[in-house]
Amino acid sequence: GDSNTITVDTGTLTGGNWNGSAESVTFTIGGSKGNRRLAKIEVVYTEPCDHEYGEATPNGDGTHSKTCTICGETVTEDCTYNEEHKCSVCGYAEPTRTVTVNFDETNESSTFGNYQWVNENGDVVEAPGDVYAGTVLYLKVSVNDYATHTISEVKATDTTLTVVSEDDGSKTYKFVVGTGDITITIAFEEVGVATKTWKLVTVNEQLYDGMQFVMVYKEIVAGSVVSNKYYSADKSSVFGTDEITTLADTVTTFTLKASGTNWQIFDNVQQKYIVNGSTSNATLSWNADATTKHTIFSIDIVDGEAEIKCTTQNNQYLQYNASSPRFGNYKGTMQNVCIYAYM
Repeated sequence: GDSNTITVDTGTLTGGNWNGSAESVTFTIGGSKGNRRLAKIEVVYTEPCDHEYGEATPNGDGTHSKTCTICGETVTEDCTYNEEHKCSVCGYAEPTRTVTVNFDETNESSTFGNYQWVNENGDVVEAPGDVYAGTVLYLKVSVNDYATHTISEVKATDTTLTVVSEDDGSKTYKFVVGTGDITITIAFEEVGVATKTWKLVTVNEQLYDGMQFVMVYKEIVAGSVVSNKYYSADKSSVFGTDEITTLADTVTTFTLKASGTNWQIFDNVQQKYIVNGSTSNATLSWNADATTKHTIFSIDIVDGEAEIKCTTQNNQYLQYNASSPRFGNYKGTMQNVCIYAYM
């Protein structure tokens, strides 16, 4: 650009020569030459650049940079992602985030509680895989026996958890995936002694989605899994009239999940659904995927006796074997069980 020059003397005229310097500038109008102070002030005028930027280059961190082809100025901007999760300017692929759920190691979580991924309506859905920032997720945390334990704390990194629904023994949390991976930690705490009462379910109308229950045959409760095939026969619980007054901590509790007019049975200890599809007597299997074949059962209760039948296999039932004490998969030749639930 152009420049104008303003000149002010900063020395002292001695013998016809300027010499010395001043700590400050003094302007004297109409003074003698010996008192003049001269300083040079340069004012530069520049015209603004009508930037023309070249192609944007990804920086690999969610930003991109581009350089003006006229003046050489470089600017850096945040990427903006389209529906295909690519930056609409530089084409950089939006990074995904992972969501991990852990139980506090001091809480024996398989005994005290469990969690499920649900949608905004509370329906169980598959666990999220890699997700993008801004994704809204719902996590339902439940206590297996909420007379003795409660949800102490559920915390997460890089997001804020908000409780959107709550009932006895469970809370549903909503959160939005942020800019980094998320780790959620669930902790339980003991609040009392095992005084919870489990009532005998006598009619179909008493069944409901989310019901916690145990399987029983004549004061024998389905215990732990044996040989990865069936449930043991546990005799250590205390029974009253049509109720269990003290449930042993060695048994398996289940959660009933509605599937249309039928049901799925979720093993709270293993955190998996019962799969009843084998043709081998006593043999069960388990899977965490709710869409796995042979996880749907019909339940018909008459006078407290429950016929639990796999809807996708002929003559496959959850029953009790009195001659070889255990609960497993049978062809209708063993004893039906009873369902005791907290109501």
